[in-house]
Amino acid sequence: IGVDQLDWYDFVRGTGQSLTRAGTYDTVIACDCAYFYPDIAALSSTLKGLLKQRETSRCFIFGPSNRGGLQRLISQMRGDESIEVAIENVGMARYRLDSSFDTAAEQNQPPLDFLQAAAQQAQGETESRFYSRYDSSFLLVTCSLRLEEQPENTSLSDID
Repeated sequence: IGVDQLDWYDFVRGTGQSLTRAGTYDTVIACDCAYFYPDIAALSSTLKGLLKQRETSRCFIFGPSNRGGLQRLISQMRGDESIEVAIENVGMARYRLDSSFDTAAEQNQPPLDFLQAAAQQAQGETESRFYSRYDSSFLLVTCSLRLEEQPENTSLSDID
């Protein structure tokens, strides 16, 4: 497993890390990465360029479904005939600790007790004085390369 900081424009220009990283990964994971519309084409190029030319290579992109940049990235990748795109909706419950948690910490009460209480209440779906719950919709976008079939080896003796 490795983590790299990449300049997406290297893959557009064919410079920098694109020279050493291109086609070297079985799996690429990108989370909440599509923000600025002008960068979407470079991001798409980078994600595609990082994958090994194998049927099993995958890119997993995860982000909020209401993010315009993610929607544009999906459109960009779907427009590339060499990429297969599958989308899955994922419902998530997000919890944010409220100020009562901070107050307890200031009173030198063990924060773990408050976290455990919040977790128990969250499992029971009851209201809590420790957190706020937000239901969110995320997308899991799975991309793979459409590889061209290699022609079978033909010898000259096979040609009539």
